Amino acid sequence: MDDEYVRGIVSSANGTNKTAVDQWRGPVRQSFMHSPKLFLKTFETRKDNAFFHDRDRVDHLMIKIAYGLYFHAFKKRWASIPAPFYKQFYDEDGITDFESRLPGYRDAGYHTVLAGANPSVFKYSFSEADFNGEPNVSLKLIFYEGFEVLIMPVKTSEVRPVLVFK
Repeated sequence: MDDEYVRGIVSSANGTNKTAVDQWRGPVRQSFMHSPKLFLKTFETRKDNAFFHDRDRVDHLMIKIAYGLYFHAFKKRWASIPAPFYKQFYDEDGITDFESRLPGYRDAGYHTVLAGANPSVFKYSFSEADFNGEPNVSLKLIFYEGFEVLIMPVKTSEVRPVLVFK
C-alpha cells in the first residue's frame, strides 16, 4: 500500500509531466476508486492549497528505492543511512524541504548523467562527493520529469519536521 500511497502523491505533484497526469487519470484514479480509504488517507489533511502527507511513509519507500539503486549500481549494500530531501515538500512556513533540512543543497554534488529506461517516468543519478568527512555518494531521483528527491548519506537518523506538499 505504500507504493500506491506514494504514487498518488507523486503523480499529483505540481511541475510533473503529462505522463503523471495520465497516471493520475488512469491507474491512480482506479486505485482510489477501488480503495476510497487510500484516497482519504492520502489527502486527508489540508491547509489552504496544500496537503500534509505521512512523511515517514514516503521516506520509507524512497529509502527502499535508494538502497535498491545503490546495490544495482555498485553491487554492494549502501553502508550509510540514506536520508531523502524533497523539492516539492514544504514546512509549515513555506520553506522547501531542501532549504530547511539541507542548507547549501545546491553544492551537494553535481548530478550529470541521469539513467533510467523510461526517463519520462523515472530517472536517477549518483554523484560522488565528501559527506560528513567521508567519501560517499548522493542520489538524485526524478519522477515524471518534475518530482525531485535528493538522497543524502547521513550518520544518524534526523528528526524530520512536519512537511507540506503543494
